[in-house]
This record gives sequence, structure tokens and C-alpha cells, in this order.
Amino acid sequence: MSKHARIILAFTLLTLVFAQAKSTLLPSLFVDQSKDWMKKIKNIPTYLGTKTPYQSNKEAEYEKPPANCKAVHIGGVHRHGSRFLSKERGMNHAESILKAALEKDELSEKGINLLQWIYDAKKTFKAGHLSSQGEQELYELGRRTYERFPEIFIANNRKINLSATYKERTQHSRDRFQAGLMEAGNIDRSLFEIHTNTRCADLFLRYFDSCQKFVDYRSDLFKKITSDKTAQHETNPENIQIRNRSLEQIFENYGEKSLNTKEAWALSDDIFQLCRQDYCLDSKTGEAKFCSLLSNDLKKIHFQKDNIESYYKIGPMADLVDPKYSKVSHAMACMAVEPLFTEIEKHVRGERDANAAYLGFAHAETVTPLTDYFKLFDENFDKWSASEVTPMGSNIEIVTYECTQEDQKSYKLKLFYNEKEHHFPIEECRKSYFCDWHLVQKFYTDQKIAHGTNSCSLQDWNAYCGNPVSDVPTCTGPYYIDHEEDE
Repeated sequence: MSKHARIILAFTLLTLVFAQAKSTLLPSLFVDQSKDWMKKIKNIPTYLGTKTPYQSNKEAEYEKPPANCKAVHIGGVHRHGSRFLSKERGMNHAESILKAALEKDELSEKGINLLQWIYDAKKTFKAGHLSSQGEQELYELGRRTYERFPEIFIANNRKINLSATYKERTQHSRDRFQAGLMEAGNIDRSLFEIHTNTRCADLFLRYFDSCQKFVDYRSDLFKKITSDKTAQHETNPENIQIRNRSLEQIFENYGEKSLNTKEAWALSDDIFQLCRQDYCLDSKTGEAKFCSLLSNDLKKIHFQKDNIESYYKIGPMADLVDPKYSKVSHAMACMAVEPLFTEIEKHVRGERDANAAYLGFAHAETVTPLTDYFKLFDENFDKWSASEVTPMGSNIEIVTYECTQEDQKSYKLKLFYNEKEHHFPIEECRKSYFCDWHLVQKFYTDQKIAHGTNSCSLQDWNAYCGNPVSDVPTCTGPYYIDHEEDE
């Protein structure tokens, strides 16, 4: 039989196998085939990192506000909902490897199955766009926001300000949130102010594009420290054994002659990324086909590599010893906090143009540093997990309560992260989730001074970032031009 005929026969077999796969789960490539892989995927979400689907807090019971207090404002920043991978690169790489093995007649039946799955994934692939699951996450979040705080939106005719970055997925998330909010409260569309920020001047939601210090860190120390930490992780004796066992099966199924070790490990990572995408497309049905190809031990290795990168890119960076870059993602994030506090101050001063809501829709790079700013999670790397801290749709919200007693008004704030109550990191506020405005204001002022951003005016922020002196926002070159894979 000619080589061409063998390829045609293989693709015919591929089609038949795929038809059968619709009714019969295919055996795993990397795990014990005698076990039901569906039982194994229950723990998969712990390995999904920044691609973890949003888990709503529908049944939460919240501390009730004092009898003389009512919610008057909500401000915050939301990450977009679950989405497709940002690029086709991993699928193309895996496809090229499998096709090369197929042409050499080295591809096993399992490899043929995988190739078909990749073809199918590419048919519906929309790079970086929200999935239908992501749309639903933000729509339902909008509904719950109204249901939790109807008094903010009822009969006060204050504007609802919703803004998004230049990325389509954040605009789509904003619009789905708006739809849920409107439907839940029958809110007049005229009350909404909808904004799409330009790329270069978006200091509220994409401050990370415009801070030269962060640009320098990403191109210098970040690469070195993540490379060193990943190498330490992968050379752990236990992980070496897992890796070697996995590589043996990769070679067996995808061509011993076609692959070198580096390509084989890269193929394993390609499958892991597609596994993570599976859950962003549909986390409820269990149709995580690509996840079925990886043992939990192997998923853990890949997750730890991604977790290292997330921790040192947008996380606490707690053990970063270089004082020049210490807490840089945390410090520069005052640009996302400043507009929220400005809106709160409008309510405190009784200004008539104060908004009912001031909400931004952005990225993990925007939201996650705020968790460190408000000290919501343990900053120790061994206890920090991107799966918990920065899932799809993650959100930080500050609700302002107006309290009246004997014609005197005072204000309290309440902090939420992913719809869960959190104490402000202030000693006087440990007994209640409701914290006096002046205590939170002092905390924020102290944070800015401690990290060198002072008032967080544009001039002070530019000085901290090492940007050119300017009265208008600037987009620094390298990060602004090259940073296409934001979360």
C-alpha cells in the first residue's frame, strides 16, 4: 500500500473512530485505562488556574447592615467571563506533531482520536472570545447584583457607569452583565453610561500597559525568576518520575521516531491547555475530553508551572528580593482603586452627580493585584493558588452604605470578592464586615504612601513607574506593543 493510501485509510479510520466515540468514552492515553476517567475529573478544577470557571455564591448569607444604614453605591472591577484560548498556536502545534506521525505511519489509534478532537475544537474556535458559558456567568452576576442590592438602583435616578477595555471579551462581559442587571430590576436603559476605553489611555482598567517599571520587570526579572522556579519544580525527583512515565506513553502513542523529548513535553502542555479550555466552554456536563488524557499527577505539574507564572506576574510576588520591583503589580494597581474611592467620596460629600454604580470589566491582570492590595489571600506562594484567587469572572466590589442617625449622616463600606464578604485589613474592622469610611480611607492613603505612589495622581504614578513626565497617560513601548495574551 502506498504512503498516500495509508494516510487516506488512517483518516477513514479516524472518522469511524470519532463516530463511535460519541457514544463510548475513549480510553485514556496517560491514566489507568481500567478506571472510569469520569470519576477522576471531579478534582480537575483545582488544576485549572486562571482558566477556572466562575463559581457563583448564590446561597450565601450575608451580615445584615445596621438598621439605620442603606446601600447607595457599588463600585468595583470584574474580570471577563470564561473564554476560548487566546490563540490557536497550541492546537496548531499539536496538529503538526500528530500529522507528522501519521504520515510516517507511527500514529496509534489513540493519536488518531486526539487529532480528530483537535480538528473539531478548531471548527468552533474563537480566539479570546467569551464562550456561551462566559456569557451566562456575567449575565447571572448582573442579575444577582441587583437582587443583592436593589436599593442602589431603585428610584434614585443615579447613573450606572459601566466601562470595559478595548478587548472584545471585556465589552461582551460588560454587555451581558448589563443585560442581567436590567432584566432583574427592569432598569431604564437611559440610566446607563456605557464606555469602551481606548487602549493607550486606559489607566483605570489597563494600568499594566503604561507602567515602565512593570514593563522592565516583565522583560527582565520576571522571565528569570519564573524560569528558575519552574526548573526547580520540574527537577523535583517525584515530578521527574511522573514526567518520564508520561513521556514514555507520549512516544508510544504519537511516534517514537517523530518526536524528541522537548516536543513530546510541549505536546503534553498543548493537551493541558485544551483541557483547561474544555472547562471554560462547558464546566457542567463533564465533557472534558482533553482532560481525560492526563493523569492528575501530570495535570498538577502543568498547573504548578502556570501558577508560578501567575504568582510572579499578577500575584503577591512576596519573596521577590529585588527592591526595585518589589510589589510592583500591587503598587501600580492604585490606578484601579483611585476612581472607586473618588466615587465614594462624591457620595460622602453629597454631590448630585454621584453614580449609583461604577463598575469596570477587564482582565486578570487588572483584578488580581487588588486581592493583594486589600490582603484577601495568604501571600505565601505555597498557599497561593490562581484557581482560587483569579478564576474567570472574578470580581472585587466595594459597597457604600449611608447611615442616618438624628439627621447626621455617616458612611460604612463593605468589601466583596467573588460575591463573598471579606474584612478590610484593618484591626478596628475585624468584628464586622461593615467598616467606617474614614478607616478605609486612611488604610488606602497609607497603602499608597507605603508603596511609593503617594497620592496616585498621574504625576505621582508616572514618577513611581519611571514614566516620562506627562499630563496625559502614556503607553510604554515593549509591553504595550507585545502584550497580546492578557488573561
